[in-house]
Amino acid sequence: MITLNLLDPKRKNNYLFRRILLTIQKGIEVIFFFVLLIGITFSISQYYLEKNLQEVAQQNTFINQNIGEFNQEISRINLQLRKIQEIQDQYLAWTPALLEITKTIPENVKLKSLKINKEAKLVDLQGLAKKRDDLLQLKNNLKNIHFVEKVESPLSNLLKKENIDFQFAIFLNLDRLTYD
Repeated sequence: MITLNLLDPKRKNNYLFRRILLTIQKGIEVIFFFVLLIGITFSISQYYLEKNLQEVAQQNTFINQNIGEFNQEISRINLQLRKIQEIQDQYLAWTPALLEITKTIPENVKLKSLKINKEAKLVDLQGLAKKRDDLLQLKNNLKNIHFVEKVESPLSNLLKKENIDFQFAIFLNLDRLTYD
């Protein structure tokens, strides 16, 4: 096929120039269309993101309010637990200790009083012994108890041979009392 161009060179250049301009115009239109499409996409995305941000902020506020209530409840429970722990730390199991002390009392010895002073780690024992030998046996028995550090008694305990009003100061090791 033969192409025949009957246009003069000036018109030919003008036509070529128009064609280039039309191509550029179409390219700009395509670019404008894509920019417009991207802008619309970004606008829609921004709308949804802002909407989600508001929902998240509302949920965060709700959660913070609930967490605040839970934190208050947890603080209250922790305070109660600390108080309970303080009480438990101060508790001593006196029953086994008293049973152990009473087991060591000979048959001819009667107790009048038994006073416990936890701060001084002292048990004050007063009573009546029929004979001096019973009193000495009681003192030795008390010394042999594992949680007793020492037993003190006044000399007046040993002055009589019979019907002796006695008093003992029994010093305790509370660590052994607690863990044994």
